[in-house]
Amino acid sequence: MLHKTRGIVLRTTTYSESSVVVQVFTEKFGIQSYLINGVKKPKAKIPMNMLQPLHLLEMVVYHKQNIQIQRISEARLMPMLKLFLTM
Repeated sequence: MLHKTRGIVLRTTTYSESSVVVQVFTEKFGIQSYLINGVKKPKAKIPMNMLQPLHLLEMVVYHKQNIQIQRISEARLMPMLKLFLTM
């Protein structure tokens, strides 16, 4: 099921040649691990520089209750000013 949430990138671990596992503290689900394929390719949908520690993201994620590693459908950087205006 697709969910829209905000999150803070905590850690990135290389999974294969072009994939990574990203640990994110999300607003809805707490700390989650997400597998993202193709981030190290030139035309990646979610580039690697977006997944640096402490970056704020707005994400659309697939969340299944009994699975350890989830998937991300979309991710965008969240401007810092927008974060303070919504609080």
